Amino acid sequence: MAERKIVPFEAAAAQVDAMRRGGRKIVHCHGCFDLLHIGHIKHLQAARRMGDFLIVTVTPDRYVNKGPGRPAFTERLRAEALAALDCVDLVTIARSPTAVDAIRLFQPDYYVKGQEFEMLPQLPARLGAEIDAVRELGGQVRFTHEEVFSSTALLKDHETRMAAGPDDDAARRFLDRFRARHAIEDVLASLASLWDLRVLVIGETIIDEYCYCEPLGKSPTATIVTMKQQRQERHAGGALAYANHIAGFCRVVELVTLLGEEDAQEPFVRAHLRHNVTPRFVIRPDVPTITKRRYFLGESLVKLFEVARLDDTPLSAALEEAMLGELHATLGEYDVTIVADYGHGFLGPRAAALLGDRAHFLAVNTQANAANLGFNLITKYPRIDYACLNEPELRLATGDPRSPVDQLVAALHQRLAGTAIAVTRSDQGSILCARDGRQWDVPALSQAVVDPMGAGDAYLALTAPCVASGMPMDVVGLIGGIAGALAVQIVGNRSAIDPAAVRQFVATLLR
Repeated sequence: MAERKIVPFEAAAAQVDAMRRGGRKIVHCHGCFDLLHIGHIKHLQAARRMGDFLIVTVTPDRYVNKGPGRPAFTERLRAEALAALDCVDLVTIARSPTAVDAIRLFQPDYYVKGQEFEMLPQLPARLGAEIDAVRELGGQVRFTHEEVFSSTALLKDHETRMAAGPDDDAARRFLDRFRARHAIEDVLASLASLWDLRVLVIGETIIDEYCYCEPLGKSPTATIVTMKQQRQERHAGGALAYANHIAGFCRVVELVTLLGEEDAQEPFVRAHLRHNVTPRFVIRPDVPTITKRRYFLGESLVKLFEVARLDDTPLSAALEEAMLGELHATLGEYDVTIVADYGHGFLGPRAAALLGDRAHFLAVNTQANAANLGFNLITKYPRIDYACLNEPELRLATGDPRSPVDQLVAALHQRLAGTAIAVTRSDQGSILCARDGRQWDVPALSQAVVDPMGAGDAYLALTAPCVASGMPMDVVGLIGGIAGALAVQIVGNRSAIDPAAVRQFVATLLR
C-alpha cells in the first residue's frame, strides 16, 4: 500500500488535480526528511488536518546540502518512510532544490512549514520564493506549531564520523580545544554579524559547462573512443560563484565582472545571481564570455578533458582605464573587497595597485590554472589584507616545491608585510596565519567528496568577511573548513553554500 503512494513527479500532478476536481483541499509539505522522527510525524499530521489530501515532496539527493555524509538515507528510502505514514496521501521526489516547481505544478490550497520557520527574523531566500509562488497561485502559507526536534541532533554520531575527515584524532583534538575557547552561541553570533557588511566582488565571469557522456566504443576509422553526450548542465562560476556564496551571509553584495561582447550570456548570468547581488559588467569587445566545458564519464564525475573558450590577453588601455576610473570612485564604499583573479587578462598590475591603494579591506586569491600556470602570483598585489591560496599556489608564489607548508606560510607572511593568510590543502585541511604571525592548523572537516571544484572559492568567499570583521583565525579556519566541506558536496557551482547548512554544521561540530 505504501509503495503505491510513491509516484513520479509528473504523475503526481494528475492525481492531485483529480482530487481537486473532486472538491478536496490540497495540502503540500516539502523537505529533506533525512531521518523521519516524531517531530516530522506531528508536523505532517497537523498539516493533514488542515485539508483533505496531503502530498509531500522530497528533496532529491543531489540537492541535499546539510553537511558531509548527508543525506544519510537515499531519496527513495526517505520517500518510502514518508509513504508509510497514514496521514500522507502521496509522495514524490522533487526535481529541484526548492518546492517552487512543485507548488506551481500542484497549486496547493495550503503550503505548510514548521513553526521554526515562522519565528525566523528573516526568511531564507528559498522559502521566500516558495511563499511567493503559493500566494501568486491563490494559496495560503500556514505553519504548524508542534514540538520541534532536530534530525541533525539525532544523526549527530553519523555526521560526526563523516565530518571528522581522514584523521579522526586530529579533528577531535582540534574540536576539543576549540570548544574550550569558543561557545556555539558566540560563533553563530559572529556569523550573524556579517549581515551588515557591504561587499564588493571583482573577477572574471566563468560559465562552467558539465557534459556527461557515455562511451560508444572505438571508432573503426580512427584511434579514438567515440562518446555519446547524455546531458549537459551550466553553472555560474568564477566571480559569480563568489558573489552567490557571500550573498547568503552579507546583505549588500556588488559584483564587477567581465563579459565578452560575443555570446555575452548576460541573461544567464543575471538569472543565476542571488537576488541581493548587484552586477556591473565590463564588456570586452570581439571576444566571448569565458566558458569552460568539462566532459565527464557518465554521472561519475570522472573528468575526461576540458575545453576552454577564452581570450586571456590583457584588456585594451581604454577599457582598463574606464574600469579603473569606476573602481577609483566607488572602492571606498565597501567594507570588504574580494578579488577572484583567475589570470585571464581582466586584472593587471594597474588594477592590483589601485585595489591595494583604495580598498578598505582587500582579500585576494590568484588562481593557478592551465592557462596561466606560474604567471599569476599573489605577489603581484602590492598590499593585501587577506590572502587565500591553495598549496600549489603558495609554492608557486614562494618558488619552493619542497619545504614544509608552515615554513612557506611564514615566508609569504613576511613578504606580504603581515597579511593574514589561509592555505587550503584539500583532504589535509588548511593552515592559517594571523597578522601577528601565529599559525593555526585546521584538519579537514569532511571525508566525503562529490566534486572538489569550487571548494576553494567557497572557502575564500565565506572567510574573507570573517577576517575583515576581526574574528579569531581559528574561528575563521573552522568556518572555512565548513564552507569547503559543504562545497565538495555540490556538483560544480550548481548551487551556493546554504547559510542554514553552515549554522547547522557549526552546531553539529561544537555541540
